[in-house]
Amino acid sequence: MHGLHRILELGLTNGSPKTENERMRVGFDTEIVVVGGGIAGFFALDRLRTAGHQAHLIGCPRPGMDQTQWSQGILHTGWKYHRGDPRPFPDLAKTWRDMFEGNAEPKLPHEAIRTSNLRVWGDVDADPSLGPKVVDPPDCLGHHQVHDLEENIIDPGVVLNHLREKHHTFCHHGLVKVTRMAGGFEILTGTEHILTKHLILAAGAGNEALGMMLGRPPGFMQRRPLRMYLIRGALPDLYGHAMQQKEVALTIHTIPGKHNEQTWIIGGALAEDAPELHADEAEHRLRNALMLFLPGGLPTGCWWSSYRIDRAEKATTDGQRPDDVCVELVDGVHYVWPTKLVLAPRAADILLGMLPKPAHRTEQAESVVWQQLPELKAFQVPIQDAGLKWRPLT
Repeated sequence: MHGLHRILELGLTNGSPKTENERMRVGFDTEIVVVGGGIAGFFALDRLRTAGHQAHLIGCPRPGMDQTQWSQGILHTGWKYHRGDPRPFPDLAKTWRDMFEGNAEPKLPHEAIRTSNLRVWGDVDADPSLGPKVVDPPDCLGHHQVHDLEENIIDPGVVLNHLREKHHTFCHHGLVKVTRMAGGFEILTGTEHILTKHLILAAGAGNEALGMMLGRPPGFMQRRPLRMYLIRGALPDLYGHAMQQKEVALTIHTIPGKHNEQTWIIGGALAEDAPELHADEAEHRLRNALMLFLPGGLPTGCWWSSYRIDRAEKATTDGQRPDDVCVELVDGVHYVWPTKLVLAPRAADILLGMLPKPAHRTEQAESVVWQQLPELKAFQVPIQDAGLKWRPLT
C-alpha cells in the first residue's frame, strides 16, 4: 500500500487529461516542463534556464518532498564507496566547491554548508585517505579513534530554497497528469492544461507512475528501501561515519533545533539491512548499534523515531545501486535519476547536452496559463511536520 499511497499523494493516476480542442490554443505554453521539486528537478531547471531554454518546473506542495528532504546532505568524494567496492564513483567535490565559492553556476549560498569535516570512527586503522586524528571528539564516541574526512555536509533545504527563489517565477505547485499530443505533451494540473514541447521527469519515485501513464512498460525503475532512524535531545553536533570493517555501519547527520535540542538522522547499514522491521525490533537494533559505536552514551531525556523511505533509481540488473546518474530519453520523454544528491549537477549537465540548443527568440510574454498556477512553497525541515511517532530512548 505504500507505493499506492505515494501515487495517490502525487496525483498520478491512470486517467489522462482531455485534449485541448475546446480552447484551440496555437503553439506551446513553454518549450520545456520539468516535473519534480527535488534536487534533480531544481538543478535541471537552473541548467536549462541558464542556457537560454524556456523552462518551467512543476513540483509537489513543497520542494524535495521525499528523497531530498530526508537526505543527509553529504557531498561524497567517493571515499565511502571506494572501500571494498571496485565500481567507480564520480567525484564532484570540486564542482560543488566552485558553486559555493561563486565560481560556477548556480552560485550557492555558503550558509548551506553545515560542516566541511566528516568524523570517521570505528574500523579505520591505517587508512591513508583520512585526515588527522580528532584531538577532542564528542564524549559519546567513547574510546573510538576518530579521524576527519574532508567532505562537505550541506543543508539540502537551503540549496532548494535558494534555487526556488532564484527561479520563483518559473516554479509552480501542482499535482499532474500527462499525455502525449502532436509534437509534444499535454499536462493537466488542477483545471489548467499546459502544452509543452519537451517533458523532463525528475520526480524520483514519481517517474514510475508518470512514465507508465505515458505508456512505458513497468520495470524501468527500482526502489531500494531504507528505515532511517532519528534521535532527538540535548545532543552534540555530529556528522560522520561509524565503520565496521569496510562497511559504513552508521551515518549520522545533525539537524539543529531550539532550546538546546538537536536531532540526529541516522542511516548507513543500520538503515539498509532491515527496512520493514516492527518498531520494537527497530528499537532493539538501534540500541545495539549505539552501544557499539557510541559507547560514551547519550544524554538523558533523548527520544527516538524512525521512518521508511525508498531510494528511487533507474533499474539495474542486480538491483544494486547504479554506478552513476541515469538520464535517458525513451519515446520522447527525458527521465532523470541522479542516484545520489551530490551527483545532481552531473545529471543536469548530461540532460542539457541531450536537448537541442535553444532557439534564439525575442523576449516574449509568458503564457497566461502559468499565472493560474500557485507558486511552489518554501522547503521546511521535514521533522517539523512529518507526523513521526517518538518513543523514549534514554
